[in-house]
Order: sequence, then structure tokens, then C-alpha cells
Amino acid sequence: MPTEQDAAELRRRAVELYRLAAHLAATPLDELATWSGPETWVSPRAVSLHIQLGIDRARLHAAVDDLRRHAHWLDRQAEAAEASVAAMKLAALGR
Repeated sequence: MPTEQDAAELRRRAVELYRLAAHLAATPLDELATWSGPETWVSPRAVSLHIQLGIDRARLHAAVDDLRRHAHWLDRQAEAAEASVAAMKLAALGR
């Protein structure tokens, strides 16, 4: 049976994941992409570095989405735990 402490822990974990997602989303990789073209880098590796930056940006965006999705799931689990606790309290009052 879930407890109020379980719900609070789920919410705490969700908040931390949202915070981490916001921190990662604020990294300047998207801005870096504007500086990574051939007008900025002139070298035999410029194209491969630009491609790698695109891959890294996509991975970062996917990680941010995953963190937010999991945080949202934790929030829903906390809501379910809170509802369960409330139902148990109501049931105890009815006895």
C-alpha cells in the first residue's frame, strides 16, 4: 500500500528530473551549430565534426525528452499514490 511518503518521494524525484532536463535543454549545442559551418571551420575534418555535432544535438534532445517523459510518469504515479492514500483514509473513517 502506498503512503504519503511514497507520493512525496515520487514528486521529489520528478522535480529533480524536470530540473535536470531543463539544465540539459539549456546547453548551447543548438547555438554552437550556427557557428559550425564551413564559414567558421576550414579543415579536412570540418564536415565530420559538423555531422557529429548534429548527432550529439539529436542525442541531447532525445535525453531531455526522455527525462521529461519519465518525470511526467513519476508525477502520475504520485497522483495515484495520493489517491490511494485518500481512499484508504476514507475507508478507515467509514468503519
